Amino acid sequence: TPLRDLMDSIAIEWMPLAESYGVTIMSSYEGDTELAAMVDQKRFRKTFNTLIESSLRLVRNGIIEVRLKAEVIDDRVHLKGRVRDDGPGLDPEQLDKPFGDLGLAQNVSMTTAKKLLDNLGGQLWFENNTGRGATYAFDVTVPCAINEQPVAEKVAYLELTDVQRRPHVLIA
Repeated sequence: TPLRDLMDSIAIEWMPLAESYGVTIMSSYEGDTELAAMVDQKRFRKTFNTLIESSLRLVRNGIIEVRLKAEVIDDRVHLKGRVRDDGPGLDPEQLDKPFGDLGLAQNVSMTTAKKLLDNLGGQLWFENNTGRGATYAFDVTVPCAINEQPVAEKVAYLELTDVQRRPHVLIA
């Protein structure tokens, strides 16, 4: 699974629905742009989608940050995925209940995401942010690979964004 491409496509996939709720999706990837992880792309994407969907249920007219940090350690890559929002936050009772009990963890998709991460030796959790909002997070370490496919031209994605109405700035 090429990690940078995965993050780009997730942001593009969620943009129309998020905008219909007045929510801005901000996606970031920190790591080697050519890095790939030895994970099932469909299931890994589903994990991120589950976290974004959970966040989007609570946020209106706000921001959702979707981040992936990839750190190479020998022949493995440690992945830190975060979906952070500025919504009302989670009910404290939901945070105290373990997976399998009633609450946020009862969500079938969330339970499936947890099982996937458990099978990979990772972990999934959620917490309220200091101040406002919630963070849905996972950490997992998997075998890494180098993406040998040619990098697709990112200019094609520009037609999907409304640059006139919502300009984007890249600071490198």
